[in-house]
Parts: sequence; structure tokens; C-alpha cells
Amino acid sequence: MLEPEQARRVFRRDATPLLAELEAAGLPTEDFGHFTTLRPVAFDFRRSVPILLRWLPRMTNPLVKEVIIRSLTTRFAKPVAAPTLIDEFRRTPLEQWAVKGAIRASLRICSGSSAIPSWRRPKHDHPSPGSGT
Repeated sequence: MLEPEQARRVFRRDATPLLAELEAAGLPTEDFGHFTTLRPVAFDFRRSVPILLRWLPRMTNPLVKEVIIRSLTTRFAKPVAAPTLIDEFRRTPLEQWAVKGAIRASLRICSGSSAIPSWRRPKHDHPSPGSGT
């Protein structure tokens, strides 16, 4: 497990191309990943949606993915985010349970409960009894 300062450096390093695109679009990035109602947040959730949707499938760092997904958990993403989120849910390994949980929460906001994928793997993905797997 990384120390907090090292984790912040890795996060910033891995998020740099995304942050650069947001900045090139004139969007402030200093509050990217800050989710609070205790103070005003400068991140423009509305205008960032198309960029975040483009970057979500390209990002490999699970923490950056989770922040992207949580940034899409807004009414501004509602009309367009569900297909990308569902695809990402299917691609995300089970070990990345926090990413899967963030996707489920985002889908509740973006599309309602009918689009939320099950936590379980499809039945054919479960090992059969006695198979040794």
C-alpha cells in the first residue's frame, strides 16, 4: 500500500493527460476529485462530462477511474453516461470493487435502477462444482 503522499503523486501522474485536456478546454482542475458541500467547488461537472466519458475507458489507474466515475454522478451526465458506465462495469475486474461500487452509484443517478448491472458474475462464469477452479 502506498503512503498518502506517494499515492497523491501517482494519482496526479496518472491523471495528468486527462487534467491537461480539461485545462485545454478551459476547465479548472484544482478541485478535480473534491466532492463536498462544505465549500464551493470550482470543478465544472457540466462541461467536463464529454471529456470524462472519453477518458474513462482509457484510464488504467483504479483511483483515477473512481474519481472520473464519481464526477459523472451528476444530473449533467444523466442523458449520456449510462452506456459508457455499463461498458466500464463489465470491463472492470471484480477485485476493483470500489470502482464497481462507484459505477453502480453513478448509474442510479444517471439512469435509474433498471440499468444497474448485478454484482454477480454471469452464471456461466462461476466454476462448476468439482471442476477444481
